Amino acid sequence: MRRQDWPLVELRTNLLAGPDSDAIVPAPAPRKGWWAIYRTPQAGFGQERLDPIQFDLLRLLMEGRPLPAALDALTADLQAPAVERIARGLQGWFSRWAGLGWFSREGLGVRIRHG
Repeated sequence: MRRQDWPLVELRTNLLAGPDSDAIVPAPAPRKGWWAIYRTPQAGFGQERLDPIQFDLLRLLMEGRPLPAALDALTADLQAPAVERIARGLQGWFSRWAGLGWFSREGLGVRIRHG
């Protein structure tokens, strides 16, 4: 996972999409971004843009926190509208991430696959 202050992923995508490897590709304007870069069997890697809350949740899970503890830490300083957005989006986020192959079943728990 990567937090960036300039659009590295967008620049790389523009460079790869260009018809000529010697072409000059203008750099996108600087802006913050949160990304998950992951391996795929088909293309070698994939990229998924995240919002800051999704990024922080995945970071907490990667640190080994169980989901309830990660959610407690994530929501401790948030206002009610942000907590409600998490509650509404959580199932969809995990459905998307599981569909991308980010999780595997080990024993009775679900763990993030590293690598």
